[in-house]
Amino acid sequence: MEYRIISADSHIAEPDLWQERVERRYRERAPRLVRQTDQDVFVCDGLQDQGAGAMASAGRKAHELAAMTRFEHNIRGGYDPDARLEDLAIDGVDAEVLYPTYATHLYALEDIELQHASFKAYNDWIVEFAGTHPDRYRAVGLVGLGDVELATQEIYRMRDIGLAGAMIAIIPDEIRPYSDPYYEPFWQAAAETRLPVSMHVLAWVKKKRDAFGVGYPTLPVWVQRSVAAMIFAGVFERHPDLTMISAESDVSWAANFMERMDHAVRRHPHRFPAKLAEPPSAYFRRNVVCTFMDDPAGPRLYDIIGPQCIAWSNDYPHFDGTWPQSQEVIERNFAGVPEEPRLAMLAGNAARLYGFG
Repeated sequence: MEYRIISADSHIAEPDLWQERVERRYRERAPRLVRQTDQDVFVCDGLQDQGAGAMASAGRKAHELAAMTRFEHNIRGGYDPDARLEDLAIDGVDAEVLYPTYATHLYALEDIELQHASFKAYNDWIVEFAGTHPDRYRAVGLVGLGDVELATQEIYRMRDIGLAGAMIAIIPDEIRPYSDPYYEPFWQAAAETRLPVSMHVLAWVKKKRDAFGVGYPTLPVWVQRSVAAMIFAGVFERHPDLTMISAESDVSWAANFMERMDHAVRRHPHRFPAKLAEPPSAYFRRNVVCTFMDDPAGPRLYDIIGPQCIAWSNDYPHFDGTWPQSQEVIERNFAGVPEEPRLAMLAGNAARLYGFG
C-alpha cells in the first residue's frame, strides 16, 4: 500500500496479558489487572498501583477522565487491533508504530529479573497484536539495561520474533549514564540488528517528581541529557548504524540543541579530552530522529534540523494526542513546508526506520 501518513509514536492499552504469559515463577509479583470496588488498577510488586480505565482516552474531554475507571472504558481500538483500523481511518492515518502505556511504568522496577521477564512477556504479546495487520502496524519492544547481558540477548531475540524497534529508559540510573562503557555490548547489538532504539518520554528508572507546571514543559530535557551523553562519549562515532529515537519529546528544541553542542566544542575545546571526528550536530543528524505531535516550529525548521530527523505522530489513543483531529493538526504544523520534506516527516522516515512498504 501507499503510505502518506504514518504515526511514528502510537500506543496500545495493555489488557491483563502478564498472568498468562510471564514465566510461572514470577506470576505472583508480575503485573496483573485487579478489579477493585471503585476502579480497575494494574498491580505489580514494587510499584504503585496504576489506574487502568483511562489509558486509551483519545477524543474525550478533560472533565470526562475521572469517570473512566474501568478497563472497558478505554477506547476499544486501544486493545483491539481490528477496531483500531476504524480509528486510523477516521484520523486519516495509514499505519502506526506501537508503544506501550502501562508497561512504561515497569522501567522503575528495581527487581531486574522481574522486569526482564515482564518485558519478554509484553514483547511476545505485542508481536502478535501487530501481526494481525502487518501492513498497518509495527511494534516496538521493551528492554531494560539494568543487566546489559540480558538486554543484549533480548534485543537479538526481539529482532528474531519480528519486533521493529527496542525501547529503553529515557534516563538510566544515576550511577551509569549512557556515556558509560557498560552499555557498549547493547549499543553494538542494536547497531547489528538495525533496530531503532527509542527513549520515550516518561520511561525512566528513577526521577524526582516535579510539580506539573515545571515537569511537563521541561520533559525534553531528559532526552537531551541522554543524547548529549552518547554523542560526546563517541557512541555514535563507534556505532554509525545505531539509530536513537526521541519519542514524544517534540522536535523544535533540536535546532538550538545542536548549535549549543557545536558551540561548546568550538569555544571550549580544552573541556573535551576525547575529540570527535565530526561536529556533535553531525552525529545528531545522522543517528537521531525525534517524533512530535503538535510542535509547529519543528517542521518549519526542517532545513536546520534536517528533515530526516523528524517524524510526526498522533499518540493515539492517549488523551494528549491529536486523534481525531490529526489532519487539522498536520495542516497547521506543516503550513508552508515543501512537499518532499513534508512527505519524509509524515511517512517516509517512519517507513524507512520500521520497514513499511
